[in-house]
Amino acid sequence: MKRILTLLLGLLLLAPAGAETYRIVHPDGSVEFTDAPPSEGAEPIEIRELNTYTAPAPPALAPVSSPEEEDPASKPSISIVAPADGAELEQSEEGIVAKAMVRPRLLKGWRIIFTLDGAQVKSDGGAIADLGELAYGEHTLEARILNSTGRRLARAEAVRFLIKRPVRAKDPTPLPGAPASPVPGRLPNLQQYQRP
Repeated sequence: MKRILTLLLGLLLLAPAGAETYRIVHPDGSVEFTDAPPSEGAEPIEIRELNTYTAPAPPALAPVSSPEEEDPASKPSISIVAPADGAELEQSEEGIVAKAMVRPRLLKGWRIIFTLDGAQVKSDGGAIADLGELAYGEHTLEARILNSTGRRLARAEAVRFLIKRPVRAKDPTPLPGAPASPVPGRLPNLQQYQRP
C-alpha cells in the first residue's frame, strides 16, 4: 500500500506544472491521487513548486605542498664550495670531494643531487659527495635540491675545474766536479768540496 502511495506521489511530482491534481479517498481507506477530471468524492490539491538548490562550483584544488615550500622565506639556495670554480687539482689517493652549501637549511625529505659531466654522482643526498678518481682534463660539476616528490627547488651555478697530471720533482744537477748522488733525489756530502 505504501508503495502505491509513494509511486502515485512520484507521478504527481512529475506532472506538468499548472495541471490540477485531485485526491480521492476510497471506501476501503486507500488514497488515490490523479490528474483526471474530478469524480464524485475527489478534492483538488494544490501542489507547490519544489524547492531546488544549486551548489556553487567547488574551488580549484591547489597542488599539495608543504608549508615550508609555500613560504618564500624558506626558498632554498645552493652553491658549490668545493672544488672551487676554475681550480686546478691534482689527483690524490683519497679522490676528489664535492661540497655544497645550502641556505637556509635542508628540510625533511629534501636531498642534494650532484652531477659530474652530466652524469649523476652516487651520494646519500647530503651536502658532501665523493667524486672518486677522475680522468685528467676539465670537468663540470652541478648540484640541485629536490623535494620529496622530485621537484627541483634550487640549482647551483655550475663549477668547472681541471684535473692535472702530478708534477714530479727532478733530480738536482750535481756541482761541477762533484760525484753523482748515490741515492736519487739526495745531494752528496759536499763538505769535502768547501773552500778552506
